Amino acid sequence: MSTADEQSVPLTETYSGVIPCADCDGIQFTLNLSYDFTYKSSMQYMGKSADAFVSAGTYKIQDGIIALQDVSAGMKYFKKQQNNLLLLDMERKEISGALAPMYVLKPKQENVEGTIHQLKIKHAQQGNDFFAMGQEPSWSLTLNFEEQFRFSSISGINLNTPAVDQESLLQSKKMRYQTTTDAGALEIEISDEACQDAMSGQLFDFSVAVKAKESSTDAYSTFHGCGTFTYDLKLHDIWVLEALEGEAIEASSFTRGLPQLEIFVEEQRFGGHDGCNMLVGNIITKGNTISFKDAVSTKMACQNNTKSDLYREAINDKTFTFQLKNYRLILTADGLQKLRFRKFD
Repeated sequence: MSTADEQSVPLTETYSGVIPCADCDGIQFTLNLSYDFTYKSSMQYMGKSADAFVSAGTYKIQDGIIALQDVSAGMKYFKKQQNNLLLLDMERKEISGALAPMYVLKPKQENVEGTIHQLKIKHAQQGNDFFAMGQEPSWSLTLNFEEQFRFSSISGINLNTPAVDQESLLQSKKMRYQTTTDAGALEIEISDEACQDAMSGQLFDFSVAVKAKESSTDAYSTFHGCGTFTYDLKLHDIWVLEALEGEAIEASSFTRGLPQLEIFVEEQRFGGHDGCNMLVGNIITKGNTISFKDAVSTKMACQNNTKSDLYREAINDKTFTFQLKNYRLILTADGLQKLRFRKFD
């Protein structure tokens, strides 16, 4: 094999996904490809063990196919597809059929300081539910809906005010908050439209306008900028279905027992099973809302799986307001409770 047959530039990326599994809820697979043609992989059998099987070795690239060396079976061959990585079968062919989307590995977001992803984690760990910033003059805003709002500007306005209740994104595309303290007052308008920060160039989810004044002045100063909600890290857990469309659910209605929902907040995806088949997909969280997208499932035949079908239909491509209370995850829409989960013991 000549050098020309192989790609001279190695890949330097980490990919991750949940691969179908015959006797578990899915295989959490992570593959790191390094610049020196070495790799590290990790496999966790979800629902069976919290331990991960880790391996390392070398890889080569020939005719566009990435091959892990010293791997005799299983996850050995891959192919780049835009930004993703496709897991191929042992004949180096793409996997087809209804489960094909489950064999796509996506770039794993790295916790790089200063990126939106990392800022969301940082602010969430500090207890903030929303943060915003702007220029000309420079200012920053953090909202903790259980404690207080904080505003600071280079022009000298610095306010800590009492928090007010969070509005639901499902009710309006604009959220308005007014709060006062002895030191001054804030009027905040958050618009559900993309916004690019002028200084960093980063793209935020929301446009923000703030009117602020200290008690020593009568006039408000107006500030414009960009902001986003943080991740609600309390969502990151395994949840077991208790009720569907307001009715209690029994384990006997499902072949594999009560459906389980595992939420990976920082990676914005979910896994688990529907009481019969493995079910994985993506989520989008904004404030107190969560959307379930692109769900795919295995296709095992199960007896009495009507409830499994109802569960999948209830959750996929739907957006809910969520509430975390008494170790329960409650999903509502149109003012009605649609699903209720309890925290896995």
